[in-house]
Amino acid sequence: MTPTSTGLAVQTSADGCLPPHAAAPLKPLIGKRRFDRLVRALSVVYGIEAYVVLRDIWGARDKEIEGIARWIADALVDTALREAANGEVREGRRGKRA
Repeated sequence: MTPTSTGLAVQTSADGCLPPHAAAPLKPLIGKRRFDRLVRALSVVYGIEAYVVLRDIWGARDKEIEGIARWIADALVDTALREAANGEVREGRRGKRA
């Protein structure tokens, strides 16, 4: 488990992906639509593509990649929480409100 800047622990699966239940404590705080959007965004961060780009294009080592992924995840979680607290509405997928 990895604590985020918000103090919530995030656990990735064995393949490095973020399963939706890892972010489950956020769902009641941010709502279903924003939660679904957050989980999808986090899957990009913890997917193999991000790892390949950071390693192959930028020459980052595993520890640096892990740190960058955590930094991005923190930013996504912080943004979702801020939007929910401020009542911000943003366009979600297919033009639906998030």
